[in-house]
Amino acid sequence: MVDLIFVVRNVNQWHAENLKLNPKHYAQPLRFLGHKAITNVQEKWGAKVYYNTLVKMKEGYTIKYGVVSEVSLVEDLLDWTDIYLAGRLHKPVKILMEPNEYSQLTTALVQNLHSAVHAALLLLPQKN
Repeated sequence: MVDLIFVVRNVNQWHAENLKLNPKHYAQPLRFLGHKAITNVQEKWGAKVYYNTLVKMKEGYTIKYGVVSEVSLVEDLLDWTDIYLAGRLHKPVKILMEPNEYSQLTTALVQNLHSAVHAALLLLPQKN
């Protein structure tokens, strides 16, 4: 299964547009409540990421994708506030970014990996 994470600047706008284009990606109760309800669920509960799972693609494979605001992701990467996405990004991943988007997010991604190495080193036993 392909697992994607979309980092967006305006979560509410993204869900509004995606709900129009792909309504079946969303669970039925939230789909009918609209993009504002989806945004509220995303921003107020859990790790501030909203996942659409088991999305069937025309090519015959299944994907899942999460949506997170850039602000929430950077906060998690730097401070490990939820460590959900920060932890998932400790493993090797393919990062696809639009040109000229190398900013605070890129710095936070690198810092997250450095923090993970530092934490691992601090947790090593003092003696063999």
